Amino acid sequence: AGGPESPAPPPGNWGARRGGAARWGGGGPPGSPVAAVVSRGGRPDLAGDRLAGVRAPTLLVVGGRDALVLDLNRRAGSLLRCENRLAVVEGATHLFEEPGALEEVAELATSWFTGHFRDQ
Repeated sequence: AGGPESPAPPPGNWGARRGGAARWGGGGPPGSPVAAVVSRGGRPDLAGDRLAGVRAPTLLVVGGRDALVLDLNRRAGSLLRCENRLAVVEGATHLFEEPGALEEVAELATSWFTGHFRDQ
């Protein structure tokens, strides 16, 4: 588990809301060092054609009460050509301000990253 001779694991990529669309390029190029991507309430639709080029396993996390973004993420998930999962935080709105919502997002992201870093 990481002496000086151990290589660092490939990075994870985290994006939230509209700014998350800028992160999609990081998981796209073949041979990309990105181990996994998590998008929280993101707008992957803004990445357009780049979605099909994403190779890193991708978790899309959306609030269950954020109907527009939930629909956009469902559509984006169908365009991804990599391992991907849509996780819905029931009762959460776009900003995940409801009690326990951000904690659930943190647990989902931790589990996703941990599982995919282990594979590296």
